[in-house]
Amino acid sequence: MNSDNFHANPELSRLDDDIRIVSRFQAVRICRAALSILLIALELFLAYRGSYSSSALNILLFANLTPWLLEELLLARQEAKKDANSTPDIRTRSEAPAAQPAAMPYLRKHYHYSRLRFTAETVSYFMTCLLLLLWQGRGSKAGDTADWLRNAPVFLLSIIVLLRLAAPYYLAWRIRHRLLDGKMK
Repeated sequence: MNSDNFHANPELSRLDDDIRIVSRFQAVRICRAALSILLIALELFLAYRGSYSSSALNILLFANLTPWLLEELLLARQEAKKDANSTPDIRTRSEAPAAQPAAMPYLRKHYHYSRLRFTAETVSYFMTCLLLLLWQGRGSKAGDTADWLRNAPVFLLSIIVLLRLAAPYYLAWRIRHRLLDGKMK
């Protein structure tokens, strides 16, 4: 599918927006999974060598628990805001613009997309990147580990950033082709 054709038709343009949003959401989730696998592999390697890194374990826990916690906090905040706005006082209540409906709600449902989840995953991704930078900046003692092991945080960070940049394009292409082939239901 050529994405230039999407801008001519408003319905196809909304479909393309949905595909791009879902592919960005999936890319963040894939980055979290890849980072988790890499951190577990690093910890297993360090355990095999007889050492450990509490930073890697802390970042692993943070990367996997933060999206869930943030989503719950954002959901509670949204419900509190909704309860505060449900007062029948006409003078204080403003009409919110109607949200544009999803072109393909089953696409969002298939990939478990929600705006709150996307926000929580994105914030968690950036905070995890910050923790990796802090781990690299803290460094380790020169005699403790090999040079390549001291550079593990920057290696992990570069992998997940490159994956985050490349994955949305591949996932959008894959979703479009699955839709054309009728493989997505």
